[in-house]
Amino acid sequence: MIESAGDVGGTTPSTLVTYDAADGYLLLARGYPSTSMTFSGGRWTNVSLATYPGLGSGGMTYDAADGYVVYQGGTGSPHWDHMTGDTVKFAAGQWVGLTPSGSPRCCELMAYDESSGNVVMFGGYDGPLGLQPLNDTWTYRGGTWTPVTPAVSPPLSASAGSMAYDSADGYTVLFGGTDCSRSNCTFLDETWTFSSGRWTKSSPLI
Repeated sequence: MIESAGDVGGTTPSTLVTYDAADGYLLLARGYPSTSMTFSGGRWTNVSLATYPGLGSGGMTYDAADGYVVYQGGTGSPHWDHMTGDTVKFAAGQWVGLTPSGSPRCCELMAYDESSGNVVMFGGYDGPLGLQPLNDTWTYRGGTWTPVTPAVSPPLSASAGSMAYDSADGYTVLFGGTDCSRSNCTFLDETWTFSSGRWTKSSPLI
Protein backbone atom coordinates (compact mmCIF):
# COMPACT_ATOMS: atom_id res chain seq x y z
CA MET A 1 0.00 0.00 0.00
CA ILE A 2 1.18 3.52 -0.78
CA GLU A 3 0.90 5.85 2.18
CA SER A 4 -0.35 9.38 1.75
CA ALA A 5 0.79 12.38 3.73
CA GLY A 6 -2.02 14.43 2.27
CA ASP A 7 -5.30 14.07 0.45
CA VAL A 8 -4.47 14.16 -3.26
CA GLY A 9 -8.19 14.38 -3.94
CA GLY A 10 -8.19 12.46 -7.21
CA THR A 11 -7.23 13.78 -10.61
CA THR A 12 -8.92 16.27 -12.87
CA PRO A 13 -8.23 17.29 -16.49
CA SER A 14 -6.04 20.05 -15.05
CA THR A 15 -3.65 17.67 -13.25
CA LEU A 16 -0.01 17.55 -14.42
CA VAL A 17 2.79 15.33 -13.11
CA THR A 18 6.50 15.34 -13.99
CA TYR A 19 9.72 14.08 -12.44
CA ASP A 20 11.88 16.77 -10.84
CA ALA A 21 15.38 15.36 -11.35
CA ALA A 22 17.09 18.19 -9.45
CA ASP A 23 15.06 17.61 -6.28
CA GLY A 24 14.56 13.86 -6.74
CA TYR A 25 10.78 13.45 -6.62
CA LEU A 26 7.61 13.55 -8.68
CA LEU A 27 5.86 16.90 -8.77
CA LEU A 28 2.08 17.26 -9.08
CA ALA A 29 0.46 20.56 -10.02
CA ARG A 30 -3.28 21.13 -10.38
CA GLY A 31 -5.76 23.96 -10.57
CA TYR A 32 -9.33 24.29 -9.28
CA PRO A 33 -8.83 23.44 -6.55
CA SER A 34 -5.20 24.57 -6.43
CA THR A 35 -2.95 21.71 -5.35
CA SER A 36 0.80 21.15 -5.49
CA MET A 37 2.40 18.03 -4.05
CA THR A 38 5.56 15.96 -4.27
CA PHE A 39 5.78 12.16 -4.27
CA SER A 40 8.81 10.32 -2.92
CA GLY A 41 9.35 7.16 -0.92
CA GLY A 42 5.72 6.13 -1.33
CA ARG A 43 4.36 9.30 0.26
CA TRP A 44 2.62 12.44 -1.01
CA THR A 45 3.72 15.70 0.63
CA ASN A 46 1.97 19.05 0.30
CA VAL A 47 3.88 21.98 -1.20
CA SER A 48 3.27 25.52 0.01
CA LEU A 49 0.82 27.36 -2.23
CA ALA A 50 2.15 30.79 -1.23
CA THR A 51 3.73 31.34 -4.66
CA TYR A 52 1.82 28.75 -6.70
CA PRO A 53 -0.16 30.47 -9.49
CA GLY A 54 -3.15 28.18 -9.02
CA LEU A 55 -3.51 27.49 -12.71
CA GLY A 56 -4.77 24.37 -14.41
CA SER A 57 -4.60 22.80 -17.86
CA GLY A 58 -1.21 24.28 -18.74
CA GLY A 59 1.97 22.51 -19.79
CA MET A 60 4.73 21.25 -17.49
CA THR A 61 8.06 19.48 -17.90
CA TYR A 62 11.48 19.22 -16.29
CA ASP A 63 14.07 21.52 -17.88
CA ALA A 64 17.37 19.67 -17.48
CA ALA A 65 19.47 22.50 -18.93
CA ASP A 66 18.20 25.01 -16.37
CA GLY A 67 17.72 22.50 -13.55
CA TYR A 68 14.09 23.16 -12.69
CA VAL A 69 10.51 22.30 -13.61
CA VAL A 70 8.81 24.73 -16.01
CA TYR A 71 5.04 25.36 -15.98
CA GLN A 72 3.55 27.47 -18.77
CA GLY A 73 0.11 28.83 -19.58
CA GLY A 74 -3.18 27.39 -18.43
CA THR A 75 -6.39 28.89 -17.15
CA GLY A 76 -7.32 30.08 -13.69
CA SER A 77 -10.92 28.92 -14.04
CA PRO A 78 -12.61 25.56 -14.71
CA HIS A 79 -14.81 27.44 -17.18
CA TRP A 80 -11.79 28.12 -19.44
CA ASP A 81 -12.76 31.78 -19.79
CA HIS A 82 -9.25 33.23 -19.37
CA MET A 83 -6.03 31.89 -20.90
CA THR A 84 -2.70 33.02 -19.50
CA GLY A 85 0.86 33.05 -20.74
CA ASP A 86 2.35 33.00 -17.24
CA THR A 87 5.58 31.02 -16.89
CA VAL A 88 6.65 29.73 -13.48
CA LYS A 89 9.40 27.43 -12.30
CA PHE A 90 9.56 24.94 -9.44
CA ALA A 91 12.93 24.54 -7.74
CA ALA A 92 14.06 23.56 -4.24
CA GLY A 93 10.46 23.09 -3.14
CA GLN A 94 9.15 26.49 -4.22
CA TRP A 95 7.21 27.99 -7.11
CA VAL A 96 8.72 31.17 -8.58
CA GLY A 97 7.26 33.39 -11.30
CA LEU A 98 9.41 34.05 -14.37
CA THR A 99 9.53 36.92 -16.84
CA PRO A 100 8.89 37.42 -19.63
CA SER A 101 5.70 35.40 -19.97
CA GLY A 102 5.01 33.05 -22.85
CA SER A 103 2.16 32.98 -25.36
CA PRO A 104 -1.31 32.63 -23.71
CA ARG A 105 -2.87 29.17 -24.10
CA CYS A 106 -3.98 26.04 -22.29
CA CYS A 107 -3.54 22.30 -22.84
CA GLU A 108 -0.24 22.70 -24.70
CA LEU A 109 2.27 19.87 -25.08
CA MET A 110 5.71 20.28 -23.52
CA ALA A 111 8.82 18.09 -23.46
CA TYR A 112 12.51 18.58 -22.81
CA ASP A 113 14.53 17.94 -25.97
CA GLU A 114 17.90 16.55 -24.91
CA SER A 115 19.49 16.94 -28.34
CA SER A 116 18.99 20.71 -28.40
CA GLY A 117 18.94 21.42 -24.66
CA ASN A 118 15.61 23.23 -25.01
CA VAL A 119 12.09 22.74 -23.72
CA VAL A 120 9.78 22.30 -26.73
CA MET A 121 6.18 23.55 -26.54
CA PHE A 122 3.60 22.76 -29.20
CA GLY A 123 0.04 23.87 -29.77
CA GLY A 124 -2.68 24.10 -27.18
CA TYR A 125 -5.90 26.11 -27.20
CA ASP A 126 -6.78 29.78 -27.00
CA GLY A 127 -9.81 31.99 -27.62
CA PRO A 128 -13.21 32.06 -25.90
CA LEU A 129 -13.71 28.92 -23.80
CA GLY A 130 -10.43 27.54 -25.16
CA LEU A 131 -12.00 26.42 -28.44
CA GLN A 132 -9.37 27.78 -30.84
CA PRO A 133 -6.70 25.11 -31.44
CA LEU A 134 -3.12 26.20 -32.07
CA ASN A 135 -0.28 24.47 -33.90
CA ASP A 136 2.65 26.79 -33.29
CA THR A 137 6.00 25.70 -31.84
CA TRP A 138 8.13 27.43 -29.21
CA THR A 139 11.37 26.59 -27.42
CA TYR A 140 12.39 27.65 -23.91
CA ARG A 141 15.78 28.00 -22.29
CA GLY A 142 17.24 30.25 -19.65
CA GLY A 143 13.99 32.12 -19.06
CA THR A 144 13.34 32.97 -22.70
CA TRP A 145 10.60 31.70 -25.02
CA THR A 146 11.57 31.66 -28.72
CA PRO A 147 9.08 31.04 -31.56
CA VAL A 148 10.05 28.38 -34.10
CA THR A 149 8.85 28.68 -37.69
CA PRO A 150 9.21 25.25 -39.30
CA ALA A 151 8.18 24.79 -42.93
CA VAL A 152 5.69 22.09 -41.93
CA SER A 153 3.82 21.67 -38.63
CA PRO A 154 1.52 19.01 -37.19
CA PRO A 155 -2.18 19.78 -37.74
CA LEU A 156 -4.30 21.80 -35.33
CA SER A 157 -5.94 18.67 -33.93
CA ALA A 158 -2.54 17.44 -32.71
CA SER A 159 -2.75 20.03 -29.93
CA ALA A 160 -4.36 17.55 -27.55
CA GLY A 161 -1.98 14.70 -28.31
CA SER A 162 0.98 13.41 -26.31
CA MET A 163 4.63 14.40 -26.62
CA ALA A 164 7.89 13.05 -25.17
CA TYR A 165 11.58 12.90 -25.97
CA ASP A 166 12.94 9.69 -27.53
CA SER A 167 16.50 9.46 -26.20
CA ALA A 168 17.29 6.34 -28.25
CA ASP A 169 16.56 8.07 -31.56
CA GLY A 170 17.48 11.59 -30.47
CA TYR A 171 14.29 13.51 -31.22
CA THR A 172 10.98 14.60 -29.73
CA VAL A 173 7.91 12.56 -30.71
CA LEU A 174 4.30 13.79 -30.90
CA PHE A 175 1.41 11.36 -31.32
CA GLY A 176 -2.34 11.71 -31.73
CA GLY A 177 -4.60 14.58 -30.82
CA THR A 178 -8.20 15.70 -30.52
CA ASP A 179 -9.93 18.64 -32.18
CA CYS A 180 -13.10 19.66 -30.35
CA SER A 181 -13.47 23.08 -31.96
CA ARG A 182 -16.67 21.88 -33.64
CA SER A 183 -19.74 20.09 -32.34
CA ASN A 184 -18.11 16.70 -32.89
CA CYS A 185 -14.56 15.92 -31.78
CA THR A 186 -12.15 14.44 -34.32
CA PHE A 187 -9.27 12.18 -33.30
CA LEU A 188 -5.86 12.05 -34.93
CA ASP A 189 -3.75 8.95 -35.58
CA GLU A 190 -0.51 10.56 -36.73
CA THR A 191 3.09 10.49 -35.48
CA TRP A 192 5.43 13.48 -35.87
CA THR A 193 9.07 13.94 -34.88
CA PHE A 194 10.80 17.22 -34.04
CA SER A 195 14.53 17.65 -34.56
CA SER A 196 16.82 20.59 -35.40
CA GLY A 197 13.83 22.94 -35.54
CA ARG A 198 11.89 20.82 -38.05
CA TRP A 199 8.73 18.72 -37.79
CA THR A 200 8.61 15.52 -39.86
CA LYS A 201 5.57 13.30 -40.30
CA SER A 202 6.29 9.60 -39.76
CA SER A 203 4.53 6.92 -41.76
CA PRO A 204 3.66 4.30 -39.12
CA LEU A 205 0.15 4.45 -37.67
CA ILE A 206 -1.17 2.76 -34.56
